[in-house]
Amino acid sequence: MSTPQDSNQPNQPYGQQPQYGQQPQYGQQPQYGQQPQYGQTYAPQNASKKRKKWPWILLAIVVLIVILSVIFNGSSDDEASVTPGDAPTGQGDAEPQDSGVTWPGKTGDDIGANAGDIVDRDGVVTVASPLEFVSSAYSTGAYCSNVSITNNTDEIQSFNLFDWSLQDPTGTIRTGTYVSDRPMLSSGETAPGGTSTGAVCFDAPTGNTPGTYVLLFEKAISFSTDKIGWVNTL
Repeated sequence: MSTPQDSNQPNQPYGQQPQYGQQPQYGQQPQYGQQPQYGQTYAPQNASKKRKKWPWILLAIVVLIVILSVIFNGSSDDEASVTPGDAPTGQGDAEPQDSGVTWPGKTGDDIGANAGDIVDRDGVVTVASPLEFVSSAYSTGAYCSNVSITNNTDEIQSFNLFDWSLQDPTGTIRTGTYVSDRPMLSSGETAPGGTSTGAVCFDAPTGNTPGTYVLLFEKAISFSTDKIGWVNTL
């Protein structure tokens, strides 16, 4: 004879979700308002959806940066001229863009000049004096150049000490260093018609290796890789 079931105890087949007020069994997903049991992991259903949005946001930012770079840096080719430093300015002495001056590693888009030459690129006129050795009792010494940046455009132009580097005869490219007795070039902006000046210095190689030293100017924050190089033979 079968035992009659209590009408207050409904059948709960395997896999059925617990009713309101019941604790979920092992392996079950807790219902809304329930506390997960020990060993259960419970993540809000919207959490994974929110996390998946971040890669798309980052991708959109990268695409925007590339588009702005193309607009501001790649819309037209640089126009540049090189004038010998010992020639009067504005008297037809400007030479072609690269002026025939080359150095190891120079590319077709780079602008070559001799030490002391005046380079006008898109209205920004930059002059770099020949390198001068500065001795030091605490190091191998340094090579320094006095640079002048004149803004002949109608927009503010930024300048930065980190835009400058020095390629030595071994091909090593050296970043700037501080020399206490020189008025160092800082970082900032030059208004239209203004001029910013200062020294850029670099540690000399051990033994003061003679040969070709190239003072390089390349914007640190730019997608363009075009450089200006002033060649010094020491």
